[in-house]
Parts: sequence; structure tokens; C-alpha cells
Amino acid sequence: MRQRKIHKIVNKKVKDLFYIEASDFVDDYQMYEMMSMPSLLLVQYETPMHYFFEYISRKIKEVSCYHEFARQFVLNFKDGNAEDASWAAKLICLYLKSIGLYGQEYTFMTVPASSQVKQSVRYENFMEEVCNTSKMNNGYDLVNVTEERKAVHKGGSRNLQNYIINENVAGKKVVLFDDVYTTGKSWTTFAYKLESMGAEVVQGVFLAEAIMK
Repeated sequence: MRQRKIHKIVNKKVKDLFYIEASDFVDDYQMYEMMSMPSLLLVQYETPMHYFFEYISRKIKEVSCYHEFARQFVLNFKDGNAEDASWAAKLICLYLKSIGLYGQEYTFMTVPASSQVKQSVRYENFMEEVCNTSKMNNGYDLVNVTEERKAVHKGGSRNLQNYIINENVAGKKVVLFDDVYTTGKSWTTFAYKLESMGAEVVQGVFLAEAIMK
């Protein structure tokens, strides 16, 4: 298990900069995009983030047993497999308890899925188990997915907002989950929208980080 704290581009501690730690994922163009972001969006790059596994795309056939296990676990979770969702919930709760993010002071939310059906299948029971165990507030009903959006990895756009965020998110301390961290753009965009409505995103949690082999 590894934890990364992502710093602002303007941070003087060069050795800690995100683009040095993860140069495989942030190329020169993405760095340009990050530097042109609004200041509130850059704040998200200071939020602590944690992932449990490394994810390698299905396009790569020959992987280690560890990476095959991690990949299948993530894919099962995405498909709404109840056993894997429950295991993911337990894993996340153990981690959050270890860093003190436990109890009704916090609200657990997820980056919205690409359709209402996927949102329900993937997250409804999973979020309920996380919140029942951690005693955090369940933020499932704070986001309404209104239409289907083509998944990014299938050619869809991250810029198409297919959800509505409830105004009651204001004032909440949010632990924000997404299944896989690739470039972080989807997570960061949603986190920015939450903070622009008055929430505070205090932690990012991911099942896995996509890696290049």
C-alpha cells in the first residue's frame, strides 16, 4: 500500500512534485493543462490520495499473477460483483480508520459513473457498506446521474457533465472515491465542482492506480 500527497505545481519542494513522482502519467501537455487550471482546481492537487493496487489495461495480455488478480478485482468491482464490492468496502474502511477519517464528521462520495444504471449497480450497495462500517455519512443521494455518457476509455468526453450535485453538499467534509486513478482528471474535475459548491474534499481513495508496463 502506498500513499501519495500531490502538491501544487508552484510548490518549491521539487522532489515532491507530482509530475516527477509519476512522470509516466503526466506528460508535457498535461502539465500545461494543469498549470492553466483555475486556482481552486489546483488546490485538488494538494489533497492526500491513496490506492491499494496497480492496474494494467486488459490490452496487455502477459502480466504477473499479482497484476492479473488486481485487474480482475477492479473489473469485477466495476461490474457490480457483490463479493468484490464488499471486500473493497472493508479494505477502504480499514484504511480510513487508520488515518482517522471515521465517523459522522465526514461524507463518503464517489466520482459519478457514466450512466444511472452503472451508478446504482456499482456504487449503491458498496457505499452503504462503507458508511455503515465507517459511520460516515452516505453521499449517494447527493449526486443524481441524469443521462448516459460514453465512458472515457471508449471515446467519451470527461467534459460532458451527466449529473446534478445536490446543493446540500455545501459544508461537508468529503472522502472522494474512484475505482482507478489514471491521470486524475475525472477525480479532480468532480472534486473541483464539489468545492465550488462549498464542500471540502479531504481525501481521495482509489482501488488502483493505472500503470504503464
